[in-house]
Amino acid sequence: MPAAADHSRHQRLLTPVFSVTHLREIVPVFFGVGHKAQSKSKRSDVCFPVYQVDLAEWMTRTALELIGQSGFAFSFNSLEPDGPQHPYGPTVKQLLASINDGLILSFRILVVPWVENIGTPAFQRKVINALPWPMLHAIRDMVDMMWDTSKGIIEETERALESGDNLSNRIAGGKDMMSILGEQWALIRYLKRYTQYR
Repeated sequence: MPAAADHSRHQRLLTPVFSVTHLREIVPVFFGVGHKAQSKSKRSDVCFPVYQVDLAEWMTRTALELIGQSGFAFSFNSLEPDGPQHPYGPTVKQLLASINDGLILSFRILVVPWVENIGTPAFQRKVINALPWPMLHAIRDMVDMMWDTSKGIIEETERALESGDNLSNRIAGGKDMMSILGEQWALIRYLKRYTQYR
């Protein structure tokens, strides 16, 4: 029964984030990112007859920026003029390609179910480090980079909430999902502490 209570609590937390009113408030973020992507695709350094744009790359960058700004109040700077692409996007693409490699896929299907519960995560990492398998080490590094980026986004939101910063100064004006959920989590923590002291 605790799982049902947790599910109900999480549903109550997430319902306001996906309401029509909230989604209407983040439309300006989508327009801003869309206009940036449009201006980026109109490059002036290319001659007219040979005008080619890698649409898949720019749509991937645009999607990553939309998710980052509207979901996490974080800019991956993937649409900045002449700026380097944030490593998160290419890493996700490489990870998806790597885990579907024939040998890795066989390892995931045949070996991982038997050994995934052996030892602690620290022990499992030592085993991965000891194996002389470059593809597995590359996957480990990709997962580490994604973990560090995600952890940094969460810590940035927590710092903003703890310091009492006005969330409307953040990228999406405090209307992103992470800010709304962070405010609700902070309220829940406060109420738990308050009921403990009473």
